[in-house]
Amino acid sequence: LLPPAEAPVAQQVSAALSALLRARLLGQTGLSAVADTLEARLDGVLPPGVVTQLLALAFEVRNAASTAEVIGLARRIVTLLEEEANPPAESHPPGGTDSQSGADPQGGADPQGGADSPGGTGSQSGTDPQGGADPQGGADSPGGTGSQSGADGAGAHGAGAGSAGGTLDDARRAALTTLLAAQGDEADGADVGTRTAQWLEQAQPATDRPVTMSRLDPVPANLDPQKAVARARAATASLRRRLGVLVESRQRGADWRSRRGRRLDPAELYRPAVGQSIRFVRQDERPAPNTALALLLDRSGSMRGELPLAGQAVLSILLALDTLPGVASWAVAFPGREDDRVVPLKAFQEQAHRVAGRFALAAGGGTPLANALWRAGGELLRRPEPRRLILVATDGEPDNPDGVGDILARCRASGIEVVGLGIGQSLDHVQAVFGVRHAVSIATIEALAPALFAVLERQLLT
Repeated sequence: LLPPAEAPVAQQVSAALSALLRARLLGQTGLSAVADTLEARLDGVLPPGVVTQLLALAFEVRNAASTAEVIGLARRIVTLLEEEANPPAESHPPGGTDSQSGADPQGGADPQGGADSPGGTGSQSGTDPQGGADPQGGADSPGGTGSQSGADGAGAHGAGAGSAGGTLDDARRAALTTLLAAQGDEADGADVGTRTAQWLEQAQPATDRPVTMSRLDPVPANLDPQKAVARARAATASLRRRLGVLVESRQRGADWRSRRGRRLDPAELYRPAVGQSIRFVRQDERPAPNTALALLLDRSGSMRGELPLAGQAVLSILLALDTLPGVASWAVAFPGREDDRVVPLKAFQEQAHRVAGRFALAAGGGTPLANALWRAGGELLRRPEPRRLILVATDGEPDNPDGVGDILARCRASGIEVVGLGIGQSLDHVQAVFGVRHAVSIATIEALAPALFAVLERQLLT
């Protein structure tokens, strides 16, 4: 975070701006000492006043509302640096700089180069307009010699002081010129985000199986969605009705009676006949928290004979979820064209019956569950629903068990529930991957749809 003092000026400025803005605008006080050090360092490298003007402009970023405004601010900073690197030439009145050492208003002795009288030695300390003695090389009187050497000494001293100041100013202007000519890679290593990423990578345990977030394949063809919907609904009609009834009953509270309402109490219709007021049945609403659900379907090579029924079961679940208020769903199959890709089946904003033709999948590949889980977790974390759930339907051992365990722990630490449904696997095997309380096992693919609905009933009603 603190570049060495001999680092290029571009790296110094980049590091200083990053540290100062983070410390003083974002409140990242851990960078305060670095920010102060770099600010003092720039004060010693750049011309006086430049750092103050530079920071004044940089701090305007707090008011920027778009990328375009930030780019405009950067251009203003470049303009400032260019103006400071090439200041306008200073104008002086004709005839010299000052009247030191007894020089006349023209900056030296009279045009003849010396005094006119023998006693003029005391006034011989000045020089002629060309900065030297008179053209004859001395004074007009015998006493002028000593006086002349004094003038030369004073001139030498003044020139030395001016030369030192000029050298320092020139060095600072040169630093500005170097800064303006710098290429982008000269500031490498100063960015806090980049350095943090490097430290995290260095701290990461060495592994032969790194996990990357799966990317989305192109959306598959949506072949005859109406036919796919009809098949899925016919196969799971009773399951969908049961789920709907259970969710509705869970959202309804206990019945109570009131003198006002919309639904008469059929058990008390006798009351008007005996002179009593009629009563109505009313219910309290107990809305369940809104839920975002991600469904992951294993389409590895071992699912080749079972994938049509598996796709139909997942589609039936999504069709049922579309009818439930407060539930948003997303679904993919893994792997995609490559192990680090997934096949998009349904996005959150899509309706299942409109994309049902995508579920006619072909099997192939391994079981890169960790990559797909990471993608699902990332999608859910962007959702506004307070409850988030991942359901995984798989028939095999994940390619990277350690990676799966790591991603599962991260998901659950972020408030995402993950349930695994193993097809043709022992319960112990599924529990070893997903945990004792988050595993379900079925013997055949025909049991997948009932098992998925049972898991949803349990998760949505608790």
